[in-house]
Amino acid sequence: MSGDGGGALLDTGPVPELSHALLRHRALAHRLGPAGDALVADAHQIALWWWVNRQVAHGRWREREDAAGFARRRRRAAPAVVYPETMMLAEAMDAWEQRRRDPAASPREWLADLAARLGAPGVLDGRENEPLSRWLALHPAGPGLERSGRTTAERRWAQLPALHHPPSEHGLFRARSCLRWTFGQPLTATLGICPYCRGRSPSCFWAPADDCPERPRSSAAG
Repeated sequence: MSGDGGGALLDTGPVPELSHALLRHRALAHRLGPAGDALVADAHQIALWWWVNRQVAHGRWREREDAAGFARRRRRAAPAVVYPETMMLAEAMDAWEQRRRDPAASPREWLADLAARLGAPGVLDGRENEPLSRWLALHPAGPGLERSGRTTAERRWAQLPALHHPPSEHGLFRARSCLRWTFGQPLTATLGICPYCRGRSPSCFWAPADDCPERPRSSAAG
């Protein structure tokens, strides 16, 4: 993982929970295929949002930064120190992905469970809820979700929304998130206005995207 400035090497010895998070990531990707890695990408974006705003597990993250020797370079260590909470959230997202095929599935119940798991009541109604609300808007409950495919991995990928694209390479940290804000930039910052959707599409809230749904096919292909 890397943050702004190209990231940094981090010794996980003093922070063993980072190694445990990697094992959980591998297990999720093994069970779900690229869809598992995509959920980790989504969860990582949300965890970094919380890190920037000093929410959810801020004190715990600072302790990890200190233990890893990054007290003076906290931002560079952020993508790694949020990894355990990223995996906790990704596993909860997996549960929601299975639950949301039922039109009666309740996002609020899912959020309440997540708030209890993280020990962060604001996840339900506070400022910590904002990135989760954005994610749930892209992963809503509803009937008729696509489940085509021969394998579990194929079926789970087919269920993801259109802003997820199959990664070009196999492995961890290869899938792209459907949440497109840029770590290191203010979360309200717009890096450019899409000439096709004018920033209205979720793909282009923060910057023009090559997968804007309003982009002409000839432009997208070129």
